[in-house]
This record gives sequence, structure tokens and C-alpha cells, in this order.
Amino acid sequence: MPNKTKNCLATCELFRCDQRALLFKGKDVHCKFADDTCDPKGCKFARCAKGRLLSNGSCNIEAPTKRFEVRIDDIEGPINLPDKLAQKVKDKQFY
Repeated sequence: MPNKTKNCLATCELFRCDQRALLFKGKDVHCKFADDTCDPKGCKFARCAKGRLLSNGSCNIEAPTKRFEVRIDDIEGPINLPDKLAQKVKDKQFY
């Protein structure tokens, strides 16, 4: 199944500018910081409110999330956890 992503648009309701420099002029979106039309594909200040903007400037909001299943039989022994995660779980080894 091919990954169907589309380019991010500055007119999207989830699009955010970290510089807060967006200026809407009719149907065009102007960037006051760069003094040019807003292009999320090449802008390092562009981001998505849901965190779905990919580094190539495409929107990943429509792509399905990957799910996988781990069976208990597949795990051979105890899993050693990193220290930060072990503090949250309150155990160094997770069975």
C-alpha cells in the first residue's frame, strides 16, 4: 500500500508558524518574517498543531498509524528498561 501524503498548506487549520508571522491576504498567506508568500515545505518555523508535519514538507495527518502485536511467547526473558522509564514503572526489569 503506497503512502499517500499530500503537501502541507499554510491555509490548513492545524498549520502553525513559530515566528507568528502569518498574514492572510485574501486567499494568499504572506510571511512577514521572510517578506514572501508562506511555503511550509521550505520553512524551518512551520509546524503542525497535531505534530504530523514531516521533514519533507508533507502532511502525515491522513496516513494510517502502524500497529503491531507482541505475543508473550516471543519474549525470551526479562526486558531491561532505561532508567527514566524504570522510574515511571518502578521496576528495573519488566516481565
